[in-house]
Amino acid sequence: MSSGFLVFFQSGSCDLSDAARALSGYGLNIRKESNHLYAKRQGSPEFKICLSEEPWVIEEAKEIGENTPFEEAMKTCDARFEVNFDSLDEALDEINTMMEIQVIS
Repeated sequence: MSSGFLVFFQSGSCDLSDAARALSGYGLNIRKESNHLYAKRQGSPEFKICLSEEPWVIEEAKEIGENTPFEEAMKTCDARFEVNFDSLDEALDEINTMMEIQVIS
């Protein structure tokens, strides 16, 4: 069973090429396949990263941000990276990689 997380942001501020460059700068090995990236370090799990700019992204962002300190910022998030991995336990063992992926946008 795969696990994952979402990174919301405003469209136009980051794309898969930007993400690949940023993650490479953190020392991750990047492989691009069609409309997604695979990121990993030697000995770490692989993270699959997809960019979504579908119309429902902004609605989900608003819903997630509702009644939080980030409510106003989330109202403008119309894009997101969808990050998936096979094992949460393995990903948590490599927490630094997950944190680096979360700051790319």
